[in-house]
Amino acid sequence: MRIIEIRALRGANYYSLSPVVYLRLDIEKLETQPSDTVPGFLDNLKKMLPSLVEHRCSPQVHGGFFERVKKGTWAGHVVEHIALELQCLAQMDVSFGKTFTLTEKGLYDVVFGYQDEEAGLEAGKYAVKIVDGLFRNKTTDIDPIIAHLNNIRKKHLYGPSTQAIVEEAKARGIPFFS
Repeated sequence: MRIIEIRALRGANYYSLSPVVYLRLDIEKLETQPSDTVPGFLDNLKKMLPSLVEHRCSPQVHGGFFERVKKGTWAGHVVEHIALELQCLAQMDVSFGKTFTLTEKGLYDVVFGYQDEEAGLEAGKYAVKIVDGLFRNKTTDIDPIIAHLNNIRKKHLYGPSTQAIVEEAKARGIPFFS
């Protein structure tokens, strides 16, 4: 699996009214290997990121994402959810994500929200590595990744006055860029 392109889309864009990371992904041979065909995939995913149980996904139920993984889903979709969850675990409140199958076999466009651009881009790169490992029956230690993303977030935090202005702008629907 490899990243063909990754970039941050700031502000309203084709996919969302909010900023998203855009990731063009070639899942290569994994196109013929959905998650339900990999022994231990779901168990390893649950061990690494048990909090993914909160992702409702398309079934719109608690544990919906795990249900999709159990029934079989593709690597791009798993990357989307892991990128979101890594950011959430690093105290960034993001939830929007979408994965699009392209006409060329094995290519996917993955988009997911971010609060901090640098952290969002890093979360996408980490998610690809984690998912690639899962398809090879390998787990990843998540704690150092979360710590790294949290450090990025802290580096870009607003001061208290600026944060208050940003929160008020959000409450009033006033657009802003960080």
